[in-house]
Amino acid sequence: MRLYQKYFLTMLPIILICVGSLGFWSFTHSRNALYESEEENMKLLLNEAVHHIISSRYDLLEQAGLTDIPAFVESYQEEVFNELDNLATVTKRRYFVIAQDGTPIYCSDSKDPKVLSQWSELAQSLKGQNFGTFQAQNDINTLYASAVFNKTNWNWVVFVSRPEEEVTQQVSIIQLVTIGVSLISILLMGGLLTLVTRRLLIQPINHLQKAASHISQQEPIDRIDVTSNDELGDLARDMEGMSKAIKNKIEEVQVANKAKSMFLAHMSHELRSPLNSILGYADLALGNKDIQALPKETQNYIKTISSSGNHLMDLIGDILDFSKIEAGELVLEKSAMSLAELVEETSSMMVLAAREKNNSLDVTFPDNVHRWVLGDSVRLRQILMNFLSNAVKFTTDGTITLSVALKSEDEFTQRLRFEVSDQGIGIPKSKQSSLFSAFSQADVSTTRNYGGTGLGLAINKQLVLAMDGEIGVDSEEDKGSTFWFEVTLDKTKALYRPQAEVPEHDLTNLNLLLVEDIKVNQIMAKALLEKSGQSVDTADNGFQAVEKASKNDYDIILMDIHMPEMDGVEATKQIRALSDSTKSTIPIVALTADIETSNLKEYVACGMNATCAKPLNMDDLLKTLKRLIHERSANAA
Repeated sequence: MRLYQKYFLTMLPIILICVGSLGFWSFTHSRNALYESEEENMKLLLNEAVHHIISSRYDLLEQAGLTDIPAFVESYQEEVFNELDNLATVTKRRYFVIAQDGTPIYCSDSKDPKVLSQWSELAQSLKGQNFGTFQAQNDINTLYASAVFNKTNWNWVVFVSRPEEEVTQQVSIIQLVTIGVSLISILLMGGLLTLVTRRLLIQPINHLQKAASHISQQEPIDRIDVTSNDELGDLARDMEGMSKAIKNKIEEVQVANKAKSMFLAHMSHELRSPLNSILGYADLALGNKDIQALPKETQNYIKTISSSGNHLMDLIGDILDFSKIEAGELVLEKSAMSLAELVEETSSMMVLAAREKNNSLDVTFPDNVHRWVLGDSVRLRQILMNFLSNAVKFTTDGTITLSVALKSEDEFTQRLRFEVSDQGIGIPKSKQSSLFSAFSQADVSTTRNYGGTGLGLAINKQLVLAMDGEIGVDSEEDKGSTFWFEVTLDKTKALYRPQAEVPEHDLTNLNLLLVEDIKVNQIMAKALLEKSGQSVDTADNGFQAVEKASKNDYDIILMDIHMPEMDGVEATKQIRALSDSTKSTIPIVALTADIETSNLKEYVACGMNATCAKPLNMDDLLKTLKRLIHERSANAA
């Protein structure tokens, strides 16, 4: 109910009280006024009857000297009674006459002796009174006035009366008219007051409410349509100022977010580049045939460097992911994927880690789940990996279970519940509500004993919410935990996958151009590639890359993105613009630590054929080289 409607309803009792009071006042005053008016009228009518009718006839009789002759007296009396009948008809009053001794003589509405006798008894009791009420026949309240006419043979008491009911009917009519007019007036005044109030008060409040709603949704407004000089106008102007301040703050935050995103992208490259060297050289050392000649302690040092570097890479990835989510830059892909394969691949990646802590990893995937769905396979895998890595981290000598269950489905979608259960340390009830907050863990000692930043679950929550899903945990201390999430995914048809084998290609002695500005990374990548049997030429920046690509023949170019003087994107564009069709179509692989989806699309759009993330994973890089050589051979054929 709107405010003005409530205001009008609040006024109704006041209106009813006013109308009732007015009705009571009008009834009392109109009744008294009418009674006074009726008294005056009766006195005038009584005077008319006594002086102009009775007295005039008696004067004529007396002047003619006929007052002692019964026949003439009776004749004149008949004329008087006829005149009184006429007067009674015209004035709608009742006249009756009785003798001083109480004998009934005349009644205007009846000549019946019984009626006359009744009126005589009643009138006899009222002799000597002039005005008032008395109980008449049929229990009718009656108003009356009386006068004495004392002449020879005409020694009468004359009454004029009127039923009180007729007077009160007039009172009721006046009362109803008064109340009706008053009610209409009050309603009109109330409606007018409501309209005025709505215009002067309610509408400005509505404008302020809408403005507040926009501001609360971080939608600044330039102007509020309230121009009055009262408190509401002052409030509107204050809110406009507040809105402008919020707008400025939003712009500042947007600039800060953009700067933070640029900083994170830059730091991603700067942090991953030295990590690329650390992990690469550690892998080179571990893969060297002479590693066994080193002392065991030295070998363990190198292994620790490799594992710590990989752990640091995971932490950097979590921080960058969370920063993207905070900045609202999270974009979910939607492509066809096989759920069964995704679950199998994810679990297989954690099998070795689980075995190292003497855990078994079981997978449950029921037959009633539709295998092929549309969704973001990378993010789904990330959620499951975060759950599984936590389960492995906090469980020893136990069982970890990854399960998928069908909650509901229709023709086009299915609601799935993913669960990761463990038999680990469990989580106290008091700590469970904060688990999905950033940088939060169940206990401070958890970080010391198990490591981690506490970002994995916070990232999972934001990813699930972005998929319009639900996430939660069921846990009991010292008995284990079950982390779960539910999402609705669109069903799709299985992708057609040709069964033909990709021909094997000899990846040895490929002539590669490695474009890398950081020398330690360049030396490390070259060593890894040469170890796999490739011939590697190097360039320190984009200018050198374009120059060498235009003069030499390469099978594939490995192009770093962020370089001084000319970056990898511009260098790729210039290579694609070479006049030699063979050189301009050389496959180019982007080597970058900046693995944002939008950036990867930009790299492909500028002419690159594939991307590989830093630190380099030689297995992934060799697979990419094999695919590109196959595609080039197929195109040449």
